[in-house]
Amino acid sequence: MLESVISYGNEMFERMGEKIMASSVSRVSDILCSILVSASQKSGILTFTVRHIDFQRIFKNSVNTLSKDVIFSDSGPEPFSPILDDSLNHLILSGLTGYPDIQHPEQMLVKSSAFEYARELDKSFSLAEKEQLNRLADEFLSSVKP
Repeated sequence: MLESVISYGNEMFERMGEKIMASSVSRVSDILCSILVSASQKSGILTFTVRHIDFQRIFKNSVNTLSKDVIFSDSGPEPFSPILDDSLNHLILSGLTGYPDIQHPEQMLVKSSAFEYARELDKSFSLAEKEQLNRLADEFLSSVKP
């Protein structure tokens, strides 16, 4: 069931005509899902006050091997990664995260399906990658409001 939700999200990206590598978006989406679930477990909170630009800053300022697919353009007012932004949208389309109130899109909800998916993802990360995910989750928690 969960695989069909993720597959549906990938189809939506392909239909939207995005010229991005689906594997990069999928990999970064997996990393983001793991970070959000870890942050939620550490804080006991399911809804965070966060904007897409906050994720941009976290990934731009972190040094880790997990974010090698996250390439930034420095041509705008702030560094921006289209793959990171598309990956966040992928999580929403897949039903792993969402907005409890569409009037307030800065409130991101980590849904129960994300916890289930993260348990499966955990098997695909090495011990070193899991440590990096924990550091990124800590960075996320220190830079956003619950």
